[in-house]
This record gives sequence, structure tokens and C-alpha cells, in this order.
Amino acid sequence: MASSRFVSSLGFVALVLSTLHTLTYGWTRAFEESRYKFYLPPTFTLTLLVPCVVILAKALFLLPCISRRLSRIRRGWERDGAIKFMLPTDNALAEKTSHV
Repeated sequence: MASSRFVSSLGFVALVLSTLHTLTYGWTRAFEESRYKFYLPPTFTLTLLVPCVVILAKALFLLPCISRRLSRIRRGWERDGAIKFMLPTDNALAEKTSHV
């Protein structure tokens, strides 16, 4: 489990570093009029859309009000306890079940 957490955080760090690299590389080019052919933004600005959304979502999930609830859900917490598993108490019902 610790290994998957390390790999997950390493992947997120790689995403942040690559996004920052693309932002710093293309910052001066993003505002040049010659880059906006057919009134469309350059490709590197379009490729930043998904990583920026992922980084913002991760930042939202790290807020205490959401993070606490997510950690409780991951541990198996249910809000109202509506799901209750009960063993059959009726002997006739217990005899009908097959044991493999």
C-alpha cells in the first residue's frame, strides 16, 4: 500500500512539473498574435487544459472538509448505516442454503 501511495504522489509531482515546464516554456508565445492562426489558440495552451483541471481537482480534494470525508469513505464508513448484512436466523432458510 505504501508503494502505491508513493507511485501516485510521484505521478502527481511529475504532472505538476511538466505543467509548470509547459507554462514557462510557452508563456511568452501564448500572447503573440502570429500564434493564433484561424483564431485558435496554440496547441500547447490546449494541452494544458486537462492537466490544470486535474491539479485543481486534486487541490479541492485536499481541502479539509472534503479530505476528511473521503478518508472516511475509503475506510468503509457509511452515512446512515442503511446497508446491514444479517445472517438468516430461520432454521428452514438455513437448511435450504447450499454449502459448497
